[in-house]
Amino acid sequence: RLNRMLHVEVIKTGNEGNCYLITTDNPRFKELKTSIMVDYGGYFLEKRDYSDLCAICLTHCHKDHVSGMARLQKLHNYKLPVIGTYDELNAPNVQKVLGIRRGEDVPLIYVEFPEIMQKSTPICMGNFVIFAARAYHDTACPVHYWINDGEKSVFIVCDTSNLDDVALHLLEESDIVLIESNYSRNVIRTNMIDGKKVEIVFVKSLKERIITYGHLSNQDITSILPHLVNAKVIVLTHINEVLNSRSTMEREIGKSERIKFCFAKDCPMKFVV
Repeated sequence: RLNRMLHVEVIKTGNEGNCYLITTDNPRFKELKTSIMVDYGGYFLEKRDYSDLCAICLTHCHKDHVSGMARLQKLHNYKLPVIGTYDELNAPNVQKVLGIRRGEDVPLIYVEFPEIMQKSTPICMGNFVIFAARAYHDTACPVHYWINDGEKSVFIVCDTSNLDDVALHLLEESDIVLIESNYSRNVIRTNMIDGKKVEIVFVKSLKERIITYGHLSNQDITSILPHLVNAKVIVLTHINEVLNSRSTMEREIGKSERIKFCFAKDCPMKFVV
């Protein structure tokens, strides 16, 4: 049994872009790559070496999750495998950023669900085994990703209005969880945050989209916490800094050594389990 450390880096999170990097530091297979990425949205490509990436996992086709992939693919001569569901990988904007519309032969690996509501069939890439679970967002077929290096696992939950039984089970089997805590229901209801009016006026239709089709709230996280008994680190991501704040989250979710608040301005942030 190898003594692996799993490194998880939040390169970016929030409305401006989302990108997560997972690296195993004691690979079971020395000849295979040791890093994998989930999403690459935004224009913040850092001057770092991404040559060790075995693949990039796409959760869904929204701009803040895919827009940086054009530059990333160019660095890899358009040969970096991309994992995702058929509908999300074939969305017009995804085909454009990957260079496929220009004729680039980017390798696509499709997530497959053998039965409705089941987790996907496993995908092996580099030193990782990957499962996908269904997400519930306003795109065609969004997913979450559970990634295991043979010893430890991370579950990355992005942009969803709820979690089904499969996702809750994967949460229970994770060493580290990255999960959005996008907004506070109390802030949306009252238009007040930390004793002040919210900075932006949210029309009723947008509020309904956030609540019904879009994102998890602080209140949702409190109901999910009992499923996170085995998680050594819980990172709250994709925080809407107009409809949420650190003090609001601490008051509504509570403080814990395991729980980390990851605001856009704090990125990049690194965690090890």
